[in-house]
Amino acid sequence: KVFLSFFLSLSFLSAPLHNQMAFRCLHTCPFSCRRETALMKQVGSHPEYRKRSIRAPTTSSAASSHSVMERVLSERINDWVGGRYAKDFAQAYNTGVQNLWVNDAGSGSGGHIVLCRSENKLISDRLASELEDCSLNFQTCSLAYEDYKGSLELREAVCEYVKKNIVGGSKSAEDVVASDICISAGCGVVIENLVLALCDFSDVALVPAPYYSSFDRDLGMRAGVSIECVYHSKRAEAAAAGEEEEEQLSLAVEDFEAAYQKVKAEGGVPKVVLLTNPHNPLGIVYSQKDLMDVLVWAEQRKLHVISDEIYANSIYDHSGDEGSAFTSCIELGRRCVSSGSMTESFRRNFLHCVFGFSKDFGASGLRIGCVHTSNPEILTAWNALGYSCAVSTHTQYVLTNLLKREDFVSSFLEENKKTLREAANVLKQALKEAGIPFVVPRA
Repeated sequence: KVFLSFFLSLSFLSAPLHNQMAFRCLHTCPFSCRRETALMKQVGSHPEYRKRSIRAPTTSSAASSHSVMERVLSERINDWVGGRYAKDFAQAYNTGVQNLWVNDAGSGSGGHIVLCRSENKLISDRLASELEDCSLNFQTCSLAYEDYKGSLELREAVCEYVKKNIVGGSKSAEDVVASDICISAGCGVVIENLVLALCDFSDVALVPAPYYSSFDRDLGMRAGVSIECVYHSKRAEAAAAGEEEEEQLSLAVEDFEAAYQKVKAEGGVPKVVLLTNPHNPLGIVYSQKDLMDVLVWAEQRKLHVISDEIYANSIYDHSGDEGSAFTSCIELGRRCVSSGSMTESFRRNFLHCVFGFSKDFGASGLRIGCVHTSNPEILTAWNALGYSCAVSTHTQYVLTNLLKREDFVSSFLEENKKTLREAANVLKQALKEAGIPFVVPRA
């Protein structure tokens, strides 16, 4: 069911029904399956090693098939990108992206669907036309170096976008200011920068399972942070009681506490909770109550919370009561403070909301990811963290102009949800007719 829900969730839905859609596979790609060996070697040799046990991979070490003299890459990187199938995978991937499948009756049936890439191209043509117009009158001054957190003009435009389209005009809109926003080349590197800033080598992140497989690389390759899965311990019981699939997969504080205690018992240091809402790969939306309970628990355990909300505007099913509607952690933190269940200090310094334009805008190639955080130390550190992953000034100029066209942005996001809903309905009906069970997604 988990695997099939991936085929229904998020931007995958657009792929088989429209042009040039490629999807991300739920399974870890072959050359990243060595992540546990890499972490084991990195942690084991680190002076601050805390005897955190990391499971060894089932495949043989890449170093065993090549002597040190033959190996070109460093041992650390080779363990992340090497492996038995690395070259075959790279060749297959390159072949696929060079000849993508296109939904064009006149082009024949050739082309490939790449299962390890997630891109929403349902309404790319409309966006491309608008971006072309937004790139006019490019200023000479934009050829110079810019603030590594993003230009002030772009951060101000993103700030207004968040107020209207992510926190939805709630009271927390007052808390969203341009000075608390950092922008880098994609949400993956934004999350990587956050764990680099917050975690020591060999620290652990608690992540509800299943999760986006590239989190292993985002957290582990440079920062040396491993993932401890948070499992849904009462799912079988909930299923037997006839609860809906989304309820069976809800967040429970006791599951986070179990994962936390497991890490501590193994000598590890839990440092971060990483949430994804709407969820990738399941496409479900967590309830406001469950999320708030986790946030309150995180403060009790003094854990930072990173909320990945990259699909915040790709929710096409708004059925359910108000409590099940998507609500950003920016707003939920404010509610926790108002209720007295969370301190203002924790909200400002330990809650970090990540979002971007790769999925909701189908613009993954522009490489624009953002984080909203009020932690002054992170904001200062981003001047260095953002150096190697800054967004080009031309892209910043174009996106700034696009976001200022608020009427276009609103209509574009609504059209995107509509086309995603239509694609989802077609695919769900096909699966039902084939007798294939699946988790019903909302995004």
